[in-house]
Amino acid sequence: MDFEQKYKVVYVTDIRSSLDFFMKKVGLKKQEELNIPGRDCAVLEMFNGDFLMLLQNEELETAPVVLYTDDCLRDHHRLKAGRVDGLTEPVYRADGVAIEFPDPCGNRFVLLEERDYTDA
Repeated sequence: MDFEQKYKVVYVTDIRSSLDFFMKKVGLKKQEELNIPGRDCAVLEMFNGDFLMLLQNEELETAPVVLYTDDCLRDHHRLKAGRVDGLTEPVYRADGVAIEFPDPCGNRFVLLEERDYTDA
């Protein structure tokens, strides 16, 4: 068991459309579905081995959800080929390269490839 793995919990209003989006358009793999009393919950494995937990809730996330990748340009190409609506072009920022996209429920995601631009 890898104790270095992290979980990112994201509230969604429609678990089925969110699962479909993240599996078919983003390319994540479903790890498991959990039975939490009164709420649907699904766990997806992200590309870096961490987990994205989608939790049924009436309210969405208020701030953008940051997900990390090792290759933002590759992921941008894949999301663009998958016709993800609202996908932004890659932006070079102080902390790396990022793209943004919404999920079907209206949450805003930032996919960030961290880079260190300081001279070594």
